[in-house]
Amino acid sequence: MTSLVDLMFKKHYKLSWFVLKNTILIMAPLVGLGIFLDYQFSLAPWGKIISIALAFPILQFILIRNLKKYLKQVSNDK
Repeated sequence: MTSLVDLMFKKHYKLSWFVLKNTILIMAPLVGLGIFLDYQFSLAPWGKIISIALAFPILQFILIRNLKKYLKQVSNDK
């Protein structure tokens, strides 16, 4: 279907959309949790700061894992 060269240079929007989609799906619930904690326990701004600080390593771990699977799938679909 799509080779890695096509994905990196000609159809880079597919890779960009994949990264953006995963980032939004991971960050949104954690930032929402931070806002909830700020509101519920009057922790402002520490709830958001802690949730964002936790979200970045989680995001990196999940994004790298998903990206490896995605690129393996793309390279096998030649």
